[in-house]
Amino acid sequence: MVKLIGINALKVNGKSTADFPFPVYVEVNDGFRFAKKKNKLIETDYSTGAIKETVNAWSPIEKIYELYCPTASLKDMRRIKLWAKDSGQLIAADEPDVFYEILDVDIGHSVIDNIAGYRITITFMTNPFGYEIEQKTKVYTNGSTIVNHTNAPMYPKIIINGNSNVQTSIKIGSQTVYLKEIITKLIIENKPLEQNIYDQYNSPINSVMRGDFFELPEDSSLKITLGPGITNIELVERWGWL
Repeated sequence: MVKLIGINALKVNGKSTADFPFPVYVEVNDGFRFAKKKNKLIETDYSTGAIKETVNAWSPIEKIYELYCPTASLKDMRRIKLWAKDSGQLIAADEPDVFYEILDVDIGHSVIDNIAGYRITITFMTNPFGYEIEQKTKVYTNGSTIVNHTNAPMYPKIIINGNSNVQTSIKIGSQTVYLKEIITKLIIENKPLEQNIYDQYNSPINSVMRGDFFELPEDSSLKITLGPGITNIELVERWGWL
């Protein structure tokens, strides 16, 4: 029975539905879901079709699962409520190589099954990208190439190593960031809603940077050009899929 439960297990923050002291079956997985871009379609009364305004941003998505707990009591079902967090990471058995970042959760009405136990629908609201679980940190030097093999943009954490008391720069593809100076190390966090730049003591130092935070386009091959004083950069690669 444990093996059967584990086949279609659902994990939230590392805890699986197969870990409960009573059987929990994930009867329905969310399956394939594609995040919608926030493009705007502009129509007028006197023209055919529409004009598209491209917006490089994506809406959150819903991940919906149906669970069956054949021997559970109402007391047991409280453990399900405790497990279904509104933050952290979600990993499904049908997509075990990626995790989704949970933004919120909705727990449906626990319906008594016709035979025994309870059935419940749980909806997780998540960020749109499914991030590859293995996030490697790779070193890149001047002239290196980084390839985005996915269908989603990538927002890396970049650790800049070197020293410069004059303005220098990092260019990835067509994007350039200018830095007033570097003392040993700078860290650029490019992740949306977390964007910031830090010094070697991990203190914010946004005044040292000029330019937009990096976004590595989907399905792209990008050359890296490092300015004077920069020895190399280390990229935490957060590859994601839509």
